[in-house]
Amino acid sequence: MEKPHACNSASSAADCPAGGTCGGAGTCGIAPGLIFVSGDVNDVMRQVRQTIVLNIQVTENEDGAAELLADHKDVVSVDRKKADRPAPNGDAALLVVKLGENVTDYSFIPTLLIQNGYRLTLFKEEEINLETAFMALTKGLYQ
Repeated sequence: MEKPHACNSASSAADCPAGGTCGGAGTCGIAPGLIFVSGDVNDVMRQVRQTIVLNIQVTENEDGAAELLADHKDVVSVDRKKADRPAPNGDAALLVVKLGENVTDYSFIPTLLIQNGYRLTLFKEEEINLETAFMALTKGLYQ
């Protein structure tokens, strides 16, 4: 059985501290029933999410807001998902905005939307809970 070590799915076999026995398959940090992660909960959460993801809801014209955000240089992607509560106009669309890897200040987003006539009903950073962190660590991936 392979000795657990710190590898992830992005590692190549050459990067594997166990001499490439994992093949870079992303299962290196897991032994039967065990996962090895070092650090406090906040550090682990930061390791799981390496980019900021925002949840945004506008009062109307979600398509226009999504297009405006997608065109910004610091935005990697804009997706939609069903919101927990509908906006005042009845729409239940939530924009899920993923920022670039080195973007830590996202104050430009509400400014951009408001300057272009959009009214915000929700603007928050997407939270990572322990279940999401566990799934990301065991699969080597977070979406």
